[in-house]
Amino acid sequence: MKFFPNCLNALFVAALLAGCAVTGDPAGTSPQNAGTATSGAKDAATYENEARELQERGDTAGALEAYRQALAIREKTLGAYHPDVAASCDDIALLYVGQGEYAQALAWYQQSLEIRQKALGADHPDVATAHDNIAWVNLSKGDHANAIEQYQQALAIRENIIGGDQADTIKTHKQIASVYHRRGDYPNALAWYQKGLEARERVQGPEHPDTRKDYNFIAAIYDSQGDYANALAWYQKLLAIQERVVGQDHPETAAVYNSIATVYSSQDDYRNALAWYAKALAANERSLGAEHPHTAAIRNNIAKVQYNRGEYNKALAECLTAYKDIASSLGEGHPNAQLVKANLEEIYRSLNQPKPFNQWLAEALR
Repeated sequence: MKFFPNCLNALFVAALLAGCAVTGDPAGTSPQNAGTATSGAKDAATYENEARELQERGDTAGALEAYRQALAIREKTLGAYHPDVAASCDDIALLYVGQGEYAQALAWYQQSLEIRQKALGADHPDVATAHDNIAWVNLSKGDHANAIEQYQQALAIRENIIGGDQADTIKTHKQIASVYHRRGDYPNALAWYQKGLEARERVQGPEHPDTRKDYNFIAAIYDSQGDYANALAWYQKLLAIQERVVGQDHPETAAVYNSIATVYSSQDDYRNALAWYAKALAANERSLGAEHPHTAAIRNNIAKVQYNRGEYNKALAECLTAYKDIASSLGEGHPNAQLVKANLEEIYRSLNQPKPFNQWLAEALR
């Protein structure tokens, strides 16, 4: 049986490892223009607007041609080494990223970087952003070493011009940490997360949402390493702040309860695991409702613990409730519903029932 990943229940973990995403950028960055097109070339702006409209309609080839027209006008009116020309290069690069053509994207982002270095100097904030963009593409194509190298170049610029305690510098620490985390280099990931956390605590304080996310990341790394004592210590530290800031019934607090329960379950301490899952379940039922997908995910986790304890009938009932709720809210074909269904089938088969699973399930859902 499988637990739900904690990111299904938390706003915290979504940025951890590519996945939850929350949101689709596991290192916490997205490509951006280090500067905006503001001078001259009215026709270039028209082409850019046309390109964005074509892009929205799915006409990638037309969008690319329009962006190239904008670039040609900017080069003619502003010269080859102007920040607005670099911004046009970024537009083209981002279009190639969307197509998965990373080699082309890197070439255009590299051109943008060189233009900015010549136009603005090596230590300009926009040059740091250009390094970020190159790092992001390298990360997207799985080139962790070059992603780290580019983030470190961006970090050196930011530390030199704005200092170690500024938001962009702290963010870059976290970006580097997340790349190490993704490649499974936990010692380096921890070192970079903690370096960023020290600055974040000084600047933003322990109750800031970003600081709390860092506590969660560090706890999750210890958990990944099997260092359960440190994982629990960091989760407990986070929990004390969560309960104080947002209260015991907030979904983010429930996510921490869930994480603590999962650590106990990993140690086969099922009594404590069930107690913490019960707290998570109660919090989500009060804040989100009994049939919410996050609530169902916790029921699935409870069923797994019951299954591991040999309490198959209890596990079957809990997992069936989880499946009904998550299939009702997300649809039977949703990956999360399929995960719970697979768990339900595993529990059912362990009971050696005479009916085929699909027949039993159809009857149970009536």
